[in-house]
Amino acid sequence: MAICNPLHYPVIMDHRVCMQLAMGSWLVGFLTSVLKVFFIFQLSSCGPNVINHFYCDISPLLNLSCTERLVAEMVDFVFALLFLLISLSLIVISYMCIISIILCIPMARNRKKTYSTCVSLLTVVIIFFSATLFMYARSRSWWHPRTPWISTN
Repeated sequence: MAICNPLHYPVIMDHRVCMQLAMGSWLVGFLTSVLKVFFIFQLSSCGPNVINHFYCDISPLLNLSCTERLVAEMVDFVFALLFLLISLSLIVISYMCIISIILCIPMARNRKKTYSTCVSLLTVVIIFFSATLFMYARSRSWWHPRTPWISTN
């Protein structure tokens, strides 16, 4: 919005719209977490309760379960895929709009300045999605608590 319609930005992105966007993202995140926790509480855990992560994530937590966890895994997978596709689609669409606007800028100096700002933001997005892909797109044996290289002390 700030790059494609800079003069309309203060009118469109007022305090009310910012609050609605923030509250909407908090509400969706809270409801998603509540739904995932509901399915996790249906499971019983057994064995070594070791999670090979620096924070407690749902996927490795599901591996501690002794009971059938297919429904909880499907809920986790569907929500992760849904959030990934929606956020990635919005980012790709917005960057396509931004690049088309940048190409229309007549002065090369201004085009370079705008481009450098977008490249730094795009670098952060790539690092975030790469880390997320590394975290979720590995085989189960990598983070399964019963693998031999994980300490069970």
